Amino acid sequence: MSQDELVSHQASYNDLFCKLLDATFLIDKEDLTVLEVNPTAEQFVSEEMMTKKFNIMDLFLEEDTKKAMKSLRMAKRKYYPVQFEYGWKDLNGKLVEMQISACMLKISDDFEVLQLIAHDVTDLNEAQRKNKQLMNQLEALSVTDEMTQLSNYRRFKELIEGEHSRAQRYKAPYAVIFCDV
Repeated sequence: MSQDELVSHQASYNDLFCKLLDATFLIDKEDLTVLEVNPTAEQFVSEEMMTKKFNIMDLFLEEDTKKAMKSLRMAKRKYYPVQFEYGWKDLNGKLVEMQISACMLKISDDFEVLQLIAHDVTDLNEAQRKNKQLMNQLEALSVTDEMTQLSNYRRFKELIEGEHSRAQRYKAPYAVIFCDV
């Protein structure tokens, strides 16, 4: 297919911008003021913010601003998306974990903006944390006797294999003492 025949070349950026389900911001590349937001981004931006041309850094958590600034500087130097994750607060003050893609976008021959697309990954990250916690619990259960909470035979085998490997590596003798209560 030639460049002229590609369907994506016929698409209107404005149409795409308005229909994206992720919060999308067009930002002045020099001073990082927000020029335009799509409807999804309005959950992070008040009317007052939009009337006074706010800085995109206002959305980042205070502890993340230095790292976020560095990430945005990288995005301004490259012409491909840079991805990073930072926390934001929505208009209700709720913490939202965002996966952000930022890249330069050429609007016209002499005008470029920084495009920032923010995807909410709060639920995904919470599910991953919960899965990790469950895996840790499962691992603990697999090597612990349920009644006595002492290490079980499986854990004993893991430990003895480790000690045996260490003894072979250092060519050192070792002994095992069994006590039966």
